[in-house]
Formats: sequence, C-alpha cells, structure tokens
Amino acid sequence: MNNELRAWLIDKAPGIGAVVIATSSLVYSMVSARRSAARSRQPVLVFEYAEEGWHVENVGNGPAINIYLAFRGDKTPWKCPLRIPPLAKDAKYHIKELGKLNVRHLAASYTDSSGHWYSTLSVNDENVVKRGRALPSFKDSEISRHWHGVIFKDPDLV
Repeated sequence: MNNELRAWLIDKAPGIGAVVIATSSLVYSMVSARRSAARSRQPVLVFEYAEEGWHVENVGNGPAINIYLAFRGDKTPWKCPLRIPPLAKDAKYHIKELGKLNVRHLAASYTDSSGHWYSTLSVNDENVVKRGRALPSFKDSEISRHWHGVIFKDPDLV
C-alpha cells in the first residue's frame, strides 16, 4: 500500500468507524423493534388440568385466532382435531370435549392477529411454545367443532 493511501485511510478511519457503528446500531434497533412488536401481539396458549377437566388459556399478549387442538397417546398419531373459538388475552377455554381423560400429549396450533402461526405442545403438564404449525394438516371433515357437542372417549388417548 502506498503512503498516500495509508495516510488517507488513517485520516478517514474515525469517520468510517463512526458510520459503521451508526449503521450497525440502526440495524440492531430496527430488528429489536420488529421483535418487540411481534412479542406485543403474540398469543401464548398453555394447557392446564383443573378439577373440572382440561383448560387451554391464553397467557400471551395478543389474541389467539384459528385455534386447532389435537390429542394423542404415547404411541399414536395426533387425532381428534378440534377447532375452538378465538381466545383473547387472559381468556380460558374449558376443553369439555375431553372430559376428564388422562391425556399426556396435547397440542394447539394457532395464529396471531397478523396470521403468524404458533404452536404449544404439552407433555406431562409441561408446555413448550414454538413458532410455526406443529400439528399436521387435517381434512376439514376430520375436524370437530366446539359447538357440535362432541365428547372424545377414545381409549387410545390415555
């Protein structure tokens, strides 16, 4: 490198460094703001067993929409898909369709108000929330609706 170029770089280095730092800060701020906005509307569904049976509750920050639940035993595929109504923040739904069945594996796939999918998987009362849709796609004819009064009595679920 010749001396003139070296002198120019030494002279401009503080300015170039400042531009790099400012640009990095701006990008970091934009990414952080997007993540914060997503978290501010993200629903988080959790399963809980109470005296009257299973409940699913939205403990997140936004409404859960397009909710599908499914259940399975230890060695069976997901079955008994059930569509339930949307859940507002802090709202609960009593999964009366399960009665008091001792189900070890429960799952919910649902969207936020922007249409982004999330899923909650519960095994032995431990809830794990993931981005994306964890439940398989079911045919519409296979999905029970909460208003149909269906009760699941499948012995393979326990």
